[in-house]
Amino acid sequence: MRILSGQSSVKTVITAILAAFIIAGCAAQGTRYLTVEKMTPPKNTYQHTLFQQYLDMAREQAARADYADSDAFARRAAAVVDGMTVLPEEISARKLPEKSVKLLTAARKRLMRAFEHPDGRARVPYALATAQTQFDCWMEKQEENINPDEIVVCRSQFFAALSSVECDLFPSFGRREWVIYFSGKKDSLDDTAFTTIAVIQQLAKIYEDTTFIIHAHADDMAGGYDSNQQLSQRRADTVINALVDGGLHENRIVTVKSWGKGRPATMTEDGTSRPENDRVTVLMADPME
Repeated sequence: MRILSGQSSVKTVITAILAAFIIAGCAAQGTRYLTVEKMTPPKNTYQHTLFQQYLDMAREQAARADYADSDAFARRAAAVVDGMTVLPEEISARKLPEKSVKLLTAARKRLMRAFEHPDGRARVPYALATAQTQFDCWMEKQEENINPDEIVVCRSQFFAALSSVECDLFPSFGRREWVIYFSGKKDSLDDTAFTTIAVIQQLAKIYEDTTFIIHAHADDMAGGYDSNQQLSQRRADTVINALVDGGLHENRIVTVKSWGKGRPATMTEDGTSRPENDRVTVLMADPME
């Protein structure tokens, strides 16, 4: 009995020790950010912003008891201080809902294009760092897939920061809306219009995740409502056909509206037509906008 008792006592002690280690381990998890808080932030604006925002994200996740993500973001902040190049999260790093993978993959491709620009971190340090941290935030929220509002916030902040970066680093690709003008009662494209179409097609190939919205107008003051409506529709069809012929998939044209003369760019009191009213506008938009 004593031997059994002694063995039971040993087992009890061992169990208590193991329990203590387990408790200590749980207490340590999610507290890595406390060590990172003591680090000296980099002076470089890009690195400083990256460090501070990753640290804030680590604190947020610790407060939510999401200790694994808290430590992950804290490690990213620490790596920045150590002078390491911290890349946006890989798509494969998280178990994402299948329907979100395509959009996130396209978004990361755009982000990496900006990230790899030789002047990016010097010219737009704050916006570029913000785009990166908000992409990682979007990835984390999308993997959880619990609160749609939180996903929208991270995604919206990412696209806002990235758009700012792209407009500065790639000015020729920063334009998001174009106006194609038509002469008189014509529905055919002139040389200037074809040049504009070519620019749109080039952008469409670069930004594969974007969609296009087309609004067509007419200002034939001699014609009635129906004839103007038909003329604006023909102009819309002309632009769409030109875009599709150039390789743009028709599924990316999500909205087409023909206004006739209902929404002129310039109002005329005397009822005369104005050339700026004979137009088609093409808007390039992110699919979630």
